[in-house]
Amino acid sequence: LNEAVGMNEKELRQFSVVKAIRDIKSGKGLEGLEREVSEQAARNSGQSLGGNDFFIPAEYGIRTLDAANATQGGNLVETQLGDLIEKLDAQLVTSQLGATILTGLQGNVALPSMTTGATASWVTEEGAVSATHQAFGQVTLSPKRLAVRTTYTDQLLNQSSVSVENLVRDDLIKREALAVDLAALAGTGADNQPKGIINYTGIGSVTFGGAATFADYVDLWKDVADLNAPQDNLAFVTSAAAIAKGLTKTKDSGSGQFIMSESPSGGFSILGIPVVMFNQDISDKAIYGNFS
Repeated sequence: LNEAVGMNEKELRQFSVVKAIRDIKSGKGLEGLEREVSEQAARNSGQSLGGNDFFIPAEYGIRTLDAANATQGGNLVETQLGDLIEKLDAQLVTSQLGATILTGLQGNVALPSMTTGATASWVTEEGAVSATHQAFGQVTLSPKRLAVRTTYTDQLLNQSSVSVENLVRDDLIKREALAVDLAALAGTGADNQPKGIINYTGIGSVTFGGAATFADYVDLWKDVADLNAPQDNLAFVTSAAAIAKGLTKTKDSGSGQFIMSESPSGGFSILGIPVVMFNQDISDKAIYGNFS
């Protein structure tokens, strides 16, 4: 109310809007200085003072305190930290697919392989059997170094309400695991990276030439089957975008079936073979094979 009542500095300090509100809420009505000031302001303005009313004189000023304004109350509001919202990361797939992991390695490693077996032949009862021999090769492995680094101050460690050490450690472990996962499938072999499946010499490929069709996935299955891959641990690995297309693109013009389908056990499948989502960058490729 824009009506001055002649309050002095002492009365201005003593006048309390909060007390006036509490007086009214208590049911007793205004008391003390707040009642005197309100009654005088009502008389000065020619208005009546209702039972739940009180007037704020002009010399007191009208102040609105709220949490949204820092200087008018916001600075009094405490900020409490809840549980950390974790970063959403791509899921690890190579271990999920049963990849063989060699541990305890120190030097370079050579894995012997049989590239050609002996030849069996049909002969007569007394016919001579031609001698044949096996052929062997090696797959060689050499160390690659992967590192990740974070620094944080002693003050942050002492003042933070969350466990900075555990948070940083868990994140570093996750970054390394994701990097290894990506390298296993798509490592370039350059810039100190391992060479992943899609860049490894001798790995067969099928060129889609556009959006993948059901026939393209069948060609992938056939190429691996022709090479006698064990059938116990087969899977397709591709991106969420490719899976989305596979779930909406029909196999053909008449069956009403789609390239990919939902598996009874959850997830997706093609030809009854699991399709695993890999959301790190393997470009527009799908990888199929026995991952053990």
